[in-house]
Amino acid sequence: MLTFAPIGFGFMVKRRMELINTVIFISFFACLPGIAIILPNFTHLSPLMLPLLYMEAIGVYYVCSTQSAKIIFTEIFLSALCIYMYTYFVTRDYDLHNTAQETPTELKYAIYEANSLHRKVMIISPLGRSMYVVPRFYSPISPYKFNEIKANEKEVEHTYYRNYGKWYFDDHLDSQPNKSWVYLVHDSSGTNNELRKMNSKKYGTYTLYWK
Repeated sequence: MLTFAPIGFGFMVKRRMELINTVIFISFFACLPGIAIILPNFTHLSPLMLPLLYMEAIGVYYVCSTQSAKIIFTEIFLSALCIYMYTYFVTRDYDLHNTAQETPTELKYAIYEANSLHRKVMIISPLGRSMYVVPRFYSPISPYKFNEIKANEKEVEHTYYRNYGKWYFDDHLDSQPNKSWVYLVHDSSGTNNELRKMNSKKYGTYTLYWK
């Protein structure tokens, strides 16, 4: 649907003296330096959504100038939205309610337990590096301390989100378990014989292993 955004941008340029268009222009161009400086993902692109959707609305308004055209566009848009909702909430229903769904309360206690063992912790989950923020949420750390830890990393590792301090993150275990480490493993990630020989404690969809 964002194909209408460039058309809307063109109409906005013609009417750039209007206050709302000026505000949207400022919002749009303010986002561009950030995209140029970093390698953006969908989270970084979120600030662009408001100006882009506004431009799309302007484009739709002028392109679909007749009532019948507006109705056709609305039907197409709603059909696409319904298809998306079906694929997300029905096709992925099992994942959303089982293995891919986090259990915050139980996971919190697993993080507490892992942190209390004072060892390096490997969190293995289908979410992989997305788990990067979880220990920081349940075990807060001073921004100054966090920056001090990250300053010791190589520059190329700063945006990999594979580890910080004693916390490490991956979607699979690609080496033999180390007795000096603690492993927090999601059920869907599987285990190996060496892990099964270690002490373990169940936390919802996660199991904590240690020696």
